[in-house]
Amino acid sequence: MACGGRLKLSDFWLNHGDATLFARPQWPIHQFVYLAWRVFLALYLLGWLICRLAIGKDIGPFFVFLTDWTFTVLTLYSVSTCVSATYFTFANGRNRFYVTRAVSHFGRTGQELGSHVTSQTSGHELPPLPPSARPLEGTVRPRLPHYFKLVWLLFNICLTVDPIVTIVYWSLLASPGKSGLGLAMDVHFHALNTVFIYADLLLSAIPVGVVHFIYPFLYGILYISFTLIYFWAGGMNPDSGGTAIYPRVLDWSRPGWTILSCVLISLAVPLIHLIGYGGYRLRVFIHERFFSHQREENCILTGNEETPEVQLP
Repeated sequence: MACGGRLKLSDFWLNHGDATLFARPQWPIHQFVYLAWRVFLALYLLGWLICRLAIGKDIGPFFVFLTDWTFTVLTLYSVSTCVSATYFTFANGRNRFYVTRAVSHFGRTGQELGSHVTSQTSGHELPPLPPSARPLEGTVRPRLPHYFKLVWLLFNICLTVDPIVTIVYWSLLASPGKSGLGLAMDVHFHALNTVFIYADLLLSAIPVGVVHFIYPFLYGILYISFTLIYFWAGGMNPDSGGTAIYPRVLDWSRPGWTILSCVLISLAVPLIHLIGYGGYRLRVFIHERFFSHQREENCILTGNEETPEVQLP
């Protein structure tokens, strides 16, 4: 956000000065524990996506439903985050994580006293930063690597669209009487999807931009455009054989009702995104209030004076 709370065009872009936020947890846990969570989630979601494809008669109907679109995006997010976080961790090593975090803390909450930094959280002077970790005048803000931009894009979509899928499905579309694998698929695709993305919101250090609701909004426009073209081409619901992809919600043979549903859901997009943003701000507040001092000391103690300059891979 711009100075004084004014909105800038750059606030809409996927760029951030601290790339480590996309590769590490918010909390002071071991990096390899975090990577283990990333691997587990990626493999778990990938397994359920493969199961969903395997039980279908053919792959065509899979692309009709928003549920399948969104679970695929969630799986892509989990896999891309796992790969990019693992790559970034091993490509940079512990020292560069220390440098980037130190510079980030210096620029956000520190006060320059010669070559020292005073923590506004703990109130005492921290050890001096290595020369290569001190910010230089006129330094250009580093650009976020493209693979982290992809991660951030998918994260923004999932953070907003997954709860909408959950709310709409269980309030309007869910049918009773399912059991076994069908019930398990329902729970994973329409309930645990939201649980997983919110668990990731609370665990990871990935930031949430208040105006980044534009990305799930565009994602929704893409899906609605697809369904309209699909209807004009004579496409039917592969399960029911009717024109309604989602009864009472998305049926282009009843355009007035469908447009009303789309408008209401569009209005819900920024509201749901604000809930995710609130969760992010709460996470940061708790970290700054109770864990910031501990993380700063750990970062300082694991550094050394031979720390190289930060170079994003």
